Amino acid sequence: MDVTLDDGAIFDVEVSEKGSVRNSSTPYPVNEYHVEIPKSSISSKERIELGNGNYDVKSKLK
Repeated sequence: MDVTLDDGAIFDVEVSEKGSVRNSSTPYPVNEYHVEIPKSSISSKERIELGNGNYDVKSKLK
């Protein structure tokens, strides 16, 4: 699947039959992306402390 971004760059993703990503090619470093998930799609959130002052947020989707 190819997704063309607003600036014309192409994000390429290969997905398996089970829905997991097998291969991807991003036009920019991964840390420059973010994902917006509508609150209505989230069933729960869990804050996970990483021990270095940072934390992750694990979100379970409906």
